[in-house]
Parts: sequence; C-alpha cells; structure tokens
Amino acid sequence: MCGYPLSEISTYVQTQYDSLMHTMCGAELLIRSNKLENKLSPIEIIKEMTQEELDTLTFLLVEKSLEFSINQGVPCSINVDMNTLMNSSFIFKVMNLANRFNLSFITFEITEQHFPKYKSWSKLRESMKKLKSVGIKFSLDDFGTDHSHFLRLFYLPFDEVKISRELFNYYISHEKNELDQIIQLFLSLDYKIVVEGIETEAHMSFMKKYPEVVLQGYFFAKPAPLSTF
Repeated sequence: MCGYPLSEISTYVQTQYDSLMHTMCGAELLIRSNKLENKLSPIEIIKEMTQEELDTLTFLLVEKSLEFSINQGVPCSINVDMNTLMNSSFIFKVMNLANRFNLSFITFEITEQHFPKYKSWSKLRESMKKLKSVGIKFSLDDFGTDHSHFLRLFYLPFDEVKISRELFNYYISHEKNELDQIIQLFLSLDYKIVVEGIETEAHMSFMKKYPEVVLQGYFFAKPAPLSTF
C-alpha cells in the first residue's frame, strides 16, 4: 500500500441539533479530500492510507475534536477504525492526553459494518474500557446498515446509538411504526440516541415526539470546513 498524504486531507464539521430547541448540541468531525480534481471519497481515502497514516490521522482528529469542544462548548465525535482502536500506542497517546485535558466531551464512533468477528470482541471490549476510564464515550454508528443485533450493545460498553440515514428513511417512507419501537427501546436502555438523515420538514415533524433525541442532517446544515467555526 502506497499511502495517502495527510496534507491532502481537510477536516469538516457536521453539526448536531437538539430536537426541541433546534440549537447546536454536538458535532461530528469528518474528512474530505482537498485536491482540486480527482477527489476521493472518505472511504476511498481510508482505503489508500497505511495503518500508520490512519492512526496518525485519527489522533490528529482527537486533538481537533477536543479543541472544537472547548471552543464551542458541545460534545464532538470522530470515526475510529477498529485496528486503530485496538492499537496500544494509540490508546497510550489518548490516555496521556487525558492527563492534561478533560476528554468527557469526546465520542469515538464505531461503524457497525466494521465489527470484527465475535472471537475478537474481548480485545475490543478491553480497549474500550481503557479509553472510557479517561472519559472517552463510544457510539455504535450506522445502526441498521448491517446485520444489527443487540449482543454488541450488551457486551460492549457503548454510550450512544446512531440510527443510520438509510434505516430512518426506510421506516419514514414506508410509514412503519417499528422506528418508534426502536427509539423507545434504546431510550429505555439509557442510550443517547442520534438520528442521521434529517432532511425535510416531515422528518422534523416525526421527531418532535422525541425531545431527548439528537438530530443530524442537511435540514440543519451540510458539512462545513472546520476553519469556518
């Protein structure tokens, strides 16, 4: 693998909103190519990167999310690759950062599609517990895009569930009430819930019944360069 230059990556922010007051209550940091042509998608960028580059990029995003949280006064999340998350060097750097800063406003998102096979969950769980001990929170990202099952939630120490745009749109467009049941179940289990894909007035109208749920989507804002905040 030849790698991908970190100098060709820019950081963007997609803000999250309180469903009752419609005020910013959080954000997610994203990566984008800053090349003028032949741009790669975030997934393609990650595939091009070496593991060392990805580990370095992820820690840079940790530092940027910390700075954003301090400046804006809201929690901030980043996506973390499974191999990075179980890398002892990365864990050490984050724990060392916790000696100087409060990391309780930082959330690491783990995408459901990237889960290892069950036999390696114990190592993942130990890594998560170490990071949670210094304040890091964990989110199960893109819930509903893979073979979703609750064993992950029960065995791994998640704090948050992000309902995917695909799952949300499916239930909304088909007028099915299972989405209500899913949200109510997660609320009863004391998970923070973020719903992605909020794009229309109809989406907002549906979510009015859930003031506890955090909303993310183009209805509020498209991702914008971090430098604009």
